[in-house]
Amino acid sequence: GGIFLLSCLMINLLTFLLAPLVVFLLWFYPYAKRITYYPHLVLGLVYFLIPLAVDVAFNESISKTALLLGMGMAFWVAGFDVLYALQDYEFDRAHNLKSIPVRYGIGGALKISRLFHVITFLSLLALLFVVDFLGPIYLLGLLVLGLFLVYEHILIKEHDLSKINKAFFTVNGYVSVVYFLTVLLDRLV
Repeated sequence: GGIFLLSCLMINLLTFLLAPLVVFLLWFYPYAKRITYYPHLVLGLVYFLIPLAVDVAFNESISKTALLLGMGMAFWVAGFDVLYALQDYEFDRAHNLKSIPVRYGIGGALKISRLFHVITFLSLLALLFVVDFLGPIYLLGLLVLGLFLVYEHILIKEHDLSKINKAFFTVNGYVSVVYFLTVLLDRLV
């Protein structure tokens, strides 16, 4: 922790001042299921901070681009973490642990995960109106990404959770690669 804080101080003062929040959230996340029904949002908050931290490190400010990208990342991660938590539903209930599936049931958790992924899509779509260099390739790639998110939710049914690993590991892997390639191709073309 000390080396991390010293490294942040060497980048700039704002990075150093925000670093304890990152350290706290990384420490708190493993305990969140004992305190709140929303540990998925705690994990999402960690991912929200990533583009903000990069912006602060390079520019000593936080841009609209970083905020929208952070929103997209936060709700993407929180959404798939809710899906992953479905596997622990019975264990969590038996051991008095908290999560969105425990609080709202499997059906409710699926709806919340879908909502989180809609927010992801809309946040990434909003970047079209903030970032000058994004264009038609970005929009096309974002539509492909959206189809992967829809497919992820088609795989998981309230009464059939057998495809969670495929949705969580495989489809989410494609989502991240598609987004990376979309931005790269849009930037290069």
